[in-house]
Amino acid sequence: MDIIKSLMAAKEGNPDSINAIIKHYEKFIYFELNKYNIQDKSTCYENIKSNIMKAIYLFKIQEKFS
Repeated sequence: MDIIKSLMAAKEGNPDSINAIIKHYEKFIYFELNKYNIQDKSTCYENIKSNIMKAIYLFKIQEKFS
């Protein structure tokens, strides 16, 4: 599934799509947590997941018309 279809499904509340988007960025999230020496990684990770979920609903997706 491409990113646009994943976002569209996530905006509709599909938990699998939401988890797939978060999973896609998981390595980067942990890289940044280590880079900035965050001590409470689990709480910070949960906050980031929450922010990603909120951001998903803010995306505006327009379909192209030929």
